[in-house]
Amino acid sequence: MLTKSLHSYGLLLAALITSLSPFTSRGDTAVVIDRTDRKPIVGASVVSRQGLIMGISDENGRLPSFTKTDLPLTVRSVGFREASLNGGVDTLLMDEEPYVLPEFTVTSGERPVVKIVAYVREYCTGAMAGDTLQFYSEYMMRSFVTGKEKAKGFHDSDAKPKVLNSRRYCRYLNEKRDSV
Repeated sequence: MLTKSLHSYGLLLAALITSLSPFTSRGDTAVVIDRTDRKPIVGASVVSRQGLIMGISDENGRLPSFTKTDLPLTVRSVGFREASLNGGVDTLLMDEEPYVLPEFTVTSGERPVVKIVAYVREYCTGAMAGDTLQFYSEYMMRSFVTGKEKAKGFHDSDAKPKVLNSRRYCRYLNEKRDSV
């Protein structure tokens, strides 16, 4: 009987919350679209009049809900001019703003240098009458090799292997105990 009444109260509470949801929403919503192709702009950032970040537009271009005190909203998106949304508008059209990058040239450089990165593992063991010791060392090493004697930016010290990272392990084993 008690579970049946709890279930009834749960249903009543869910119905009450559902019926009040239109009154508890934050406010208005709007959609932001591209002026030229009329497609929604996804991920446009929305900032309120107070400078608070309201959120971003969803996959349909819908802006987060807002109230009249948040207006005007500033909407920004990469590749578009900044736009402002005032009250009474449910669709904001944004104009494209192309980015002009400075000109650059890519040239191939002759650097006959090969970078070698290797994993190295050393293993050593020793045994006495009842004891065994095992040592492991692991290294990540880097070295550079050149086909010529001289290469721009290459130094003799670069050819010597350099340890980038290392770990060492030791295992002690006898008839009574194993360190692993």
